[in-house]
Amino acid sequence: MGLILLTEENKSAFLSYVPSYLHAELSEPESVSIGTFDDDSGIATGVLVGNVFNNWVEILWVYVAEEYREHGLARSMLRELIAHAGDVRDIDGITAQLGDKDAHMPLYNLLRSELFVFRNEEDSIYTLTVSMLTGNPFWSDAAHKGGSEVMSLKDLPTYILDSFEKNIAALPEGVPVSRPVPWDDCDLNFSVGYLKEDKMKGLLLIAREDEDMELSFAYADPEEKLALAAMLRASGNKVIESMPPETMISLTALNSASAAIVEKLFPDIERRTVLRAIRPFGVRGDMQ
Repeated sequence: MGLILLTEENKSAFLSYVPSYLHAELSEPESVSIGTFDDDSGIATGVLVGNVFNNWVEILWVYVAEEYREHGLARSMLRELIAHAGDVRDIDGITAQLGDKDAHMPLYNLLRSELFVFRNEEDSIYTLTVSMLTGNPFWSDAAHKGGSEVMSLKDLPTYILDSFEKNIAALPEGVPVSRPVPWDDCDLNFSVGYLKEDKMKGLLLIAREDEDMELSFAYADPEEKLALAAMLRASGNKVIESMPPETMISLTALNSASAAIVEKLFPDIERRTVLRAIRPFGVRGDMQ
């Protein structure tokens, strides 16, 4: 079996093994994904999706085609990732979030055998239902339901969206505003923008999969103090009016500030505990 570092040119051969929500990860500059293929037929046999976050390579997905399992392909891809990432400047190590250990036992055993250590940590994902929005004063306060500055993305001209795209691309390095999903993957009925003087100063994107919803991106110009609250209210009220009470909503808090906002709005919400695997570089057995 052969191993290859995935690039824009060869990734298409492996897309069928990767969930659609991770396809964009393979095009990111920070992608360090590995594929395996049959030397004789050239057929793709497995894939490991990895990306760089905060000086760590995060393993996002590992898959081996059923007919090629039990041949050490997952281990080969993992070792190739370790070797490649070790050559990348300023990378501190490899990590993976397993969630529930029992549901990911094969990956757990593989990582443990390759000198990963494990720790429990609070997940960055909060989950709630539409009924929790309905009973929350932040959304039920009629005095704050309006807001002429907030518009649904389906009503915004393309040139305004394009100008916002250029705006966030020009922000200083390190500002966490990279838009994680294409426009076409968002539900334009629930996604909104914040406008001021005909310029978009904020953006909130909602993605949907069947009846589940995810707040996948939110950003507002730091000078617009009310923009984030206004967008949350507008989008939340659209969800309350349109979706069944049992609809699940996911919120991802990527930093302490966003976690504080979620916990202020929902003081009773709890984050689940997940299992994280960690392999810092420099441990015994690293390949040179």
